[in-house]
Amino acid sequence: MSKISAYLCFDFDIPIMECSEKLTTEVMGNVINAAKVANRIWLRLCLISILSLFSAVGLMAQDHPKATIDEQGIIHLPEGEAIVSKYLIDLSGIEFSSSEEMVEFMSTRSGDSYMLRAFPGDNKAILMLDCSSKANWNCANWNAHFSQECLAKPIKK
Repeated sequence: MSKISAYLCFDFDIPIMECSEKLTTEVMGNVINAAKVANRIWLRLCLISILSLFSAVGLMAQDHPKATIDEQGIIHLPEGEAIVSKYLIDLSGIEFSSSEEMVEFMSTRSGDSYMLRAFPGDNKAILMLDCSSKANWNCANWNAHFSQECLAKPIKK
């Protein structure tokens, strides 16, 4: 019998054998079932946290083509290459006062057909394009779109 199941009374100094008249078998079963459910929930939350961490690390570890962001905050895709759904952007050229500022900056740059996700520890961001909404666009179309969108939200200096 485990320590947890051996002390189910409110007074933790009394072993379960001595308080059998206080707790019926049904109540003890419900308590044990509730503990099992709580344990399963906790394990699932741990698993989700670990998987989220690995997926974020996986995004950074993959060899994505590089996009750039200039001093005005305009995103540029590499010309002459096929459009892919994810690009890596180096943010080391932009000075942020904090990680929170970087995350906020990237979230203001996201649009209807693209999203930016900041990785402050690496000073990088991932640009994710919704290629299905702009299936016939090439790099020039995307760059014109970024120019228009990003100029509407200038970098505050």
